[in-house]
Amino acid sequence: MNPKASFGFIGSNGFGEDVYCTKRYRVYSKIIATYFSDKHFYHKENIEKSAYMLINNAALKETPDLVSRIETFFVEQYEYFE
Repeated sequence: MNPKASFGFIGSNGFGEDVYCTKRYRVYSKIIATYFSDKHFYHKENIEKSAYMLINNAALKETPDLVSRIETFFVEQYEYFE
């Protein structure tokens, strides 16, 4: 296990559901907020795209611009985030 690992998810939309704050996103984000403490992770949400990132605080301390670097990566790789 990597002690500096970060992760995230996109709560995909169901049939006829917009990408804004999807049902999956609402369920997953409640679970994440319950079980993953701010002590270990920085919680970054994008409700408009139903995306959620958990950035490891130890990694963030070493790389202060980590959040913006990850966001830039996703914008460059996926049209969904533009």
